[in-house]
Amino acid sequence: MYTLTSSNSRTKVLIAKFITVSVYALFLAVLIAVLAPSMAYLGIHLHGYKLVPQTLSYGNLAWRSLFYGWGYGMAGLLLAILTRNQVASIVALFVIPGVAEQLLGLLLKHSTVYLPFSSLNQVIRAGSDRIDPTSSNLSPGKAAGVYCIYLVIGWIVAWILFTKRDAN
Repeated sequence: MYTLTSSNSRTKVLIAKFITVSVYALFLAVLIAVLAPSMAYLGIHLHGYKLVPQTLSYGNLAWRSLFYGWGYGMAGLLLAILTRNQVASIVALFVIPGVAEQLLGLLLKHSTVYLPFSSLNQVIRAGSDRIDPTSSNLSPGKAAGVYCIYLVIGWIVAWILFTKRDAN
């Protein structure tokens, strides 16, 4: 509230929020992307097991993990800006992917891959870099593009509403 009334531009406030949440989401994505496999490896090593040699595309895995973490952070901020309520945005982050997209999936059948959180999940899904051409799945790059379209449209609406609302 105080930032909105003391700043000379509400757009500057929105950009500051966007940058802050982006940095925070990317930091947490990196932290989790490093800690999760490290702790799994430690647990395997402590039990005396050995991993078989593996070939991983670290660059592909890194951009997909970072995009997934950043995408959820941006969706949360977008919902918080639209609803003007943190609790409502957290509830929406549980309800939209879990319930709303499942209900829409009944209507859309094979086109559910184009829903926002379904496309975000396809960015990170294991094995999605080798897509079967006969399946209805998107490649990670196309799924990221679909999700970015949703974010751009959502952020345009959020920016318009944010600049027109009162500070209360």
